[in-house]
Amino acid sequence: MAYDASIFQVLPERATSYIIAKTTDWDIVRSNFDYFNAPLNTSLTGIPGSTTNITTTSTSFVNVSGLFSATFTTVGGRVWVTFWCTVTATVDVFFDLTVDGTRFGIGWSAGITELATVVATPFALTIVIDGLSAASHTFNLQFKVTSGTATVSTQGRVSQFTATEERQI
Repeated sequence: MAYDASIFQVLPERATSYIIAKTTDWDIVRSNFDYFNAPLNTSLTGIPGSTTNITTTSTSFVNVSGLFSATFTTVGGRVWVTFWCTVTATVDVFFDLTVDGTRFGIGWSAGITELATVVATPFALTIVIDGLSAASHTFNLQFKVTSGTATVSTQGRVSQFTATEERQI
């Protein structure tokens, strides 16, 4: 099932009579509705008021935890990875994302983003990944510090990690 735009036409400005759609066109319209009503390829990991916080003292990137991880099979489309949480750190904290074990921000030692010393600061980020093959992929949020401790606070707070594949038209 694929989206088909071939049936859409611009009506003449002063048409006196015009056949809007043929029977085969209605089949295409129905197929398009079926396509858009099909579920998205997505994986959602929500942590509604978890009872534990996730901390690190690592100076190398490590997975935040299995709670900030998603695995699902894509059809080769663009994937949007979104996460939000609350962060507390006594020093700078760096975040990155891995796709199948490979760091997304591999060109930067600091990862894809950095937060300076923060106290219970809400943090959100969306990353768009293009060029993935049609296969099963695993996405993991990672973090590290220069020294000291960083905490992703999930205790009593809502945190979420989502990976969603765009529909291909």
